[in-house]
Amino acid sequence: MDGMETSDIINLELPNYVENMRKQSTWGGAIEIQCACNIWKIRVLVEDVRRQMKHSIIEFIPINNIYEKTINLKWSGGHYEPR
Repeated sequence: MDGMETSDIINLELPNYVENMRKQSTWGGAIEIQCACNIWKIRVLVEDVRRQMKHSIIEFIPINNIYEKTINLKWSGGHYEPR
């Protein structure tokens, strides 16, 4: 999604995205992971385990590329889980 503004992505997702995300029953995704990276200065490595032959890693880093800690998650296409 290089070149796209976060607000454009959110508008594609849902007209009331922020309001919907404030509900305790709503699950977060890539946008929320990126926000967490920026707020808490962490790097998040997400292992996409959907591919049986080749596991791929999706890296989320703070916008300024400076982080103090790395968290590892796995993703099977549904929920994110600790790895």
